[in-house]
Amino acid sequence: MSRSSARALLEAAHSFIADIPPLVLLNAPRRTGRMLVAQIDRYLDTAPRQDAPPDVIEDARERWRSEAGIRIEDDAMMRADGRDIWISAWVLTGPALQPTEPETFRQALNSLPVMEREVYVLHRVEGRTMDEIAQRLSCTVENAEALFFAALRGLHERIYGDKN
Repeated sequence: MSRSSARALLEAAHSFIADIPPLVLLNAPRRTGRMLVAQIDRYLDTAPRQDAPPDVIEDARERWRSEAGIRIEDDAMMRADGRDIWISAWVLTGPALQPTEPETFRQALNSLPVMEREVYVLHRVEGRTMDEIAQRLSCTVENAEALFFAALRGLHERIYGDKN
């Protein structure tokens, strides 16, 4: 279980226990609910947060908006490591590439393996999030992301003819 899942579970348990009438808690066989709520409170107050306020991603997007080589998408992922918050972003590296003719791109896209093409179209054309794609394809988010990156790599190879 991830830390964010464990935290969500503790927060749900906290709410549930806090809503139990006090007289019922007095008859609890081991610990009273109040003691348990206090322990959960202490943990939640001291444990590093694994999520951030929703405006953190928007703040990062605004900060990097003027940079042509950095893009933070609407479904950007965020991870905290106890000290810092990391936000997923696309970074353009290497020399800028020339625009691709639509027919060249269409042929490259059609030559991709079916699953890679499907994930690419769902994400880039239909604007679906990786969570939505994973659910639709009955796979994990990590698998959907791997297929998307494989599609990007495959498109680059087919259009520009190199494997870098």
